[in-house]
Amino acid sequence: MKVNFSQVFAGHKVGIKQVEDNIWLVSFMKYDLGYFDHQTGRLEPIKNPFEAKVLPMC
Repeated sequence: MKVNFSQVFAGHKVGIKQVEDNIWLVSFMKYDLGYFDHQTGRLEPIKNPFEAKVLPMC
């Protein structure tokens, strides 16, 4: 089965790992992107792994 997530990933390897029946964790490099539901054919995104992180001041 072929699933198109985004043209952004064209030519790149995207990892998938089954976490439940019909639910797959989609990852790129070391970042988890979301969960793909095989029954609905939809990807539910996880909180943005690339957003800036604010560190507390000392």
